[in-house]
Amino acid sequence: MRFEFNRDFETEKEKSFHFKLSANRLVFGLLFIACAVCIILDAVGVSLGFLSGIPAWVLILTVINLIWLFDAFIKLKLSMVFLPIAFIFMLLEKYIAGWCGLSKSNIINNWLVFLCALLLCIGAKLITPKRKFTKYFSKAANHKTSRGTASTIYVDCAAEEDTVTIKNDLGACNVYFSNVESYKGGVVLDVHNELGAMTINVPKEWNIVTNIKNELGAVTASEEQGTTDKTLFINGKNELGAVNIKRV
Repeated sequence: MRFEFNRDFETEKEKSFHFKLSANRLVFGLLFIACAVCIILDAVGVSLGFLSGIPAWVLILTVINLIWLFDAFIKLKLSMVFLPIAFIFMLLEKYIAGWCGLSKSNIINNWLVFLCALLLCIGAKLITPKRKFTKYFSKAANHKTSRGTASTIYVDCAAEEDTVTIKNDLGACNVYFSNVESYKGGVVLDVHNELGAMTINVPKEWNIVTNIKNELGAVTASEEQGTTDKTLFINGKNELGAVNIKRV
């Protein structure tokens, strides 16, 4: 979900310019500004009301987690809202205890908070409907999916395809390439790994260019250089999973 404000403005020289502002940019911009204001007020000793006495670094980390929380809501990633809420609670726990009039500042063990948040994320991820998205490619695209199982996927290099999309949800997926002698280079491997483990076995002769967006997961790639001018582009997204790109 994305909301945008669009308007054309007329200048004194009878020239117009277009102003475009999305809702998520507005929210994040205001939160960053609020963070800067809190730091300045705290530094000069100005009272922040019920926030007085909270160190500036705690406020900064809280605002960062609020940004993460708003981002999850705006992008409708409702299963991801529990982790920033947990971190905000851990940062402000003793202050929350004081506001609630509790006798002890340690309301609950931080490890239990984090564990519960992680379990809530996984549970919500499993029961919420999958978001539908559409990608457009210049030529035919090959889609391969692995869900909840251990699987092996082979990408045929002899097929004339610009993009191969591989999705792995809650599974262990191994990706191999067949007919490697037919590979001409330039293919984009578009990976989507959610709460799973994916291993991409790339022939050692190829060059690799990686651009995977990582969210609370791990992406590792071999630093070895290829011996030919053939390049494989690996793009996509990794959420709460592990992607390992290695040479074979």
